[in-house]
Amino acid sequence: MLLHWLKQAVLAGASDLHLSAGRRPSLRHLGDIVPLGSALLTRDEAQGMAQQVLQWLVASDPPEPGASLPQDCDGAFHVPELGRFRANLFQHAEGHAMVLRLIPSKLPPLASLGLPEVVTSWLGQPQGLVLVTGPTGSGKSTTLACLVQQLNAQQRLHIVTLEDPIEYLHTSAQCLIHQREIQRHTTSFEQGLRSALREDPDILLVGELRDLNSIRWALTAAETGHLVLATLHTRGAAQTVSRLVDGFPGEEKNLVRHQLSQSLVGVLSQTLCKTRQGDARVAAFEVMVATPAVRHLIREDKIAQLQNTLQTSAAQGMRSLAQDVQRLQALGKIGGASGHSHPVL
Repeated sequence: MLLHWLKQAVLAGASDLHLSAGRRPSLRHLGDIVPLGSALLTRDEAQGMAQQVLQWLVASDPPEPGASLPQDCDGAFHVPELGRFRANLFQHAEGHAMVLRLIPSKLPPLASLGLPEVVTSWLGQPQGLVLVTGPTGSGKSTTLACLVQQLNAQQRLHIVTLEDPIEYLHTSAQCLIHQREIQRHTTSFEQGLRSALREDPDILLVGELRDLNSIRWALTAAETGHLVLATLHTRGAAQTVSRLVDGFPGEEKNLVRHQLSQSLVGVLSQTLCKTRQGDARVAAFEVMVATPAVRHLIREDKIAQLQNTLQTSAAQGMRSLAQDVQRLQALGKIGGASGHSHPVL
């Protein structure tokens, strides 16, 4: 049964498959939840599929027969002829459920993402912090993977990634790439970052900056001769800076602002918008470049002024999300205010 639904999701070009006891199987397609048929999954059906996914997730160390399913579980697995999937298993009031995200087997060319030119120039920096932010499902992982693909094709570097879980698998070409999964290859992002500094990396990719310790180590790595690429679940460049600083205790905020002002290369915030025809999605981007003016505002805790700087610094490659949405509308790629192309958040 599980293979049937996975095939349906792949054929439909969905981004996610939802399977849950007491609910209809559903897809997320172009940002919308679309039910598959009218039959509800039973508790036993959902539990059986959850057990199958768990077997795939822990194929190297399968659970004992009859072992209870965990309340929450994350990971990734591969199904021959269908592809790779990221999975989250969880329990709810009516039984077991799961969300399976489809990971494309082949990354799109970097040029097809429509990234602002200044972003690709960040890859040439010898050190610093590059942040890709946006809501869940906005394509952050794909953007980071495409940036790694670009580096792998053009430069001779050592890249270490820390992911939870590993999504896109990279094959070393010009670069030497080591991908590490949290819990499988290292205990935490903090421990992985701490170890990475002794692994002779040029570039560190951090799947997500989740807590203060991972942020501390990412800033340290960016200050000590490494280019750090990382994601955050924030909506906009100014909010990203606030999120990085405000999580720290009051006595540390000034130091963190100083570190960030020195190490930040740029922030790319993205969201997905439906095309005018409604049959695809395109990315809209907000870009903040760490110019001397931006560094000064961060250092002096004038975060509220960053948005105005974005809107008035096009010559430095910056733009606000609203400006990029207007650009896409002017190009006819998405609809106007009354159309169907609002950002999919």
